[in-house]
Amino acid sequence: MCEHLQALHSWLAGSCPKEGCPTNLQDVLDGRRQKAVDTLICVDAMSLAASNLTDIVLIASDDDDIVPAMLSARQHNKPVFCLYRRNAERLTYRDLLDEVGVEIHQW
Repeated sequence: MCEHLQALHSWLAGSCPKEGCPTNLQDVLDGRRQKAVDTLICVDAMSLAASNLTDIVLIASDDDDIVPAMLSARQHNKPVFCLYRRNAERLTYRDLLDEVGVEIHQW
C-alpha cells in the first residue's frame, strides 16, 4: 500500500501516522472539521474518477475547495456535474469549470 494511503488510513482510524506522535484525529479536526470534510469529498471524487467504479461524478457543494476534485475528474474523462445552491454565475472558478466541461447547475 502507498505510504500516503497508509497515512490516510491512520488518520481515519484516529491517530497520527508518525509512530509515537501523541496527536490524534480530534486534535486535528477541532475547529477544522469542515475542511476535513471537503478534503475527504475531494479524495473520494478523485479516487472514483480514476477508477472504473463510476461513470459520472456529481458533487453538491457551494465551496470552491471542491474545484480541484472536479478538475481531476475531468482529466479522467468522466462527466462532472456540480450542484450549486448560490448564484452559480458568482462561482469564483466558473470560467475554468466551463472550459474543462464541468456542468454546473443551480439548485
